[in-house]
Amino acid sequence: MRFLLAVLLALVLHPVALAEEWPAWRGPRGTGVSEAKKAPLHWSRDQNIAWSFDLPGPGNSTPIVFDGKLFVTCASADGKTRGLYCFDAKTGARLWAQEVAYNDPEPTHNTNPACSASPTTDGQRVVVSHGSAGLFCYDLAGKELWKKHLGKLEHIWGNASSPVIYKDLVIVNVGPGLNVGVVALDKKSGNEVWRQEYPEMRSTKVDEYRGSWSTPVVYRDGSRDLLLLALPQTFRAVDPATGETVWSCDVASKLFYGSPLLAGDLIVTMCGF
Repeated sequence: MRFLLAVLLALVLHPVALAEEWPAWRGPRGTGVSEAKKAPLHWSRDQNIAWSFDLPGPGNSTPIVFDGKLFVTCASADGKTRGLYCFDAKTGARLWAQEVAYNDPEPTHNTNPACSASPTTDGQRVVVSHGSAGLFCYDLAGKELWKKHLGKLEHIWGNASSPVIYKDLVIVNVGPGLNVGVVALDKKSGNEVWRQEYPEMRSTKVDEYRGSWSTPVVYRDGSRDLLLLALPQTFRAVDPATGETVWSCDVASKLFYGSPLLAGDLIVTMCGF
């Protein structure tokens, strides 16, 4: 499909399901697990659909839902316009849109449109990554609060990692390709707080089969928090306040697409090829 269809299911509208917000990629804990109960288990184009709306272009991102608002990204077919769109979660009415122009070429795979990163919110602001066009922060009414250019992203398969809000920080896995690193910004100002360029992340050429499209996950390890990073050849647990490595282990693959999974005190990571 050239254009995605944004569909809000009865899952979101159910009064019990609304007890838990879905503020980021894979939910409030980055695990993909919801604590909401009695959600519908079956849905299709004509079953348990509350409303639908054709988006103006393609995108691979997951919608997020917070305080009765749904946020989703998509791009124009040529990738030169990248947008964040806000809908009323009960009615499907579009509340506002913020679109960003980006005219420089940005390589990507034909199944990976320009908007693949999901937005994230802390309930006061919503942050979205538009790849080479930059990172943008808006209030929930759509007013731009700040923007940050993190450099051009160049890889033959494009980019996809979603930003993560941790306390007063917005953390982004920048890359893959020639311009890489993990960057933490002040969520109120957009000023850079720390940057770590782990050597295993960087490609030597745009078409190298090396890279991480993985969104970081915060893991509570006893009395401390760890930021889990699935990176080429090295899995790292770092201090989210500084980016300094707490522990790491070697892995065989140079390609990581999925976010780490948490199962109690177990961490599971998946690689490509």
